[in-house]
Amino acid sequence: MRTLLFLAALVCAAEPWWIFSGFFGYSPRYPFLRKASWEARREFNDIISDPKLTRGERESALDKWADQHGLTDAYNDYKNATNTARQARQKAILKALDELPNFFVELDRIETAQNYTCEQERKAVRELCSKLDDSDRRVADYMLFEYSTNPFSGKLKRASSFDEIFFDDLDLIKNSASSSQGWFFW
Repeated sequence: MRTLLFLAALVCAAEPWWIFSGFFGYSPRYPFLRKASWEARREFNDIISDPKLTRGERESALDKWADQHGLTDAYNDYKNATNTARQARQKAILKALDELPNFFVELDRIETAQNYTCEQERKAVRELCSKLDDSDRRVADYMLFEYSTNPFSGKLKRASSFDEIFFDDLDLIKNSASSSQGWFFW
């Protein structure tokens, strides 16, 4: 029993980095660093964390670094996969921007139609929403929440409670030199 308690205390007191890097192996965030030496990893970290480098300077420094440490193929594979993912993201964003205006026009038409019962309107909205994929549905839901109106005043609601506390009047938001600047003490 004492042995088990001692081992449990030892495991709890051991530094997690030592446990996970020594026993389970180090798995860096970037896959091309898995076979790199510690010196190469340190140089890589110095390059990517230098705030004075522009994107072009950083990329050329990383290309030179990969050549110097024999990681050119793995680094280029990572760059190509990253560029492919970035292009896919851009396509998805542009697709959503193309489809969502039509969605909101159709939603407004359904919500303002005078000949729907509540059940028919609910069914029409569900059918309309079912035409969107999951990511477009989340974007539409966010936009509907962000630009929802207060039923009592007809003014836009704001999503942040901070905005509701300090900026109840829309004129305060428009006027950057408002007296609300005196409320902030930091």
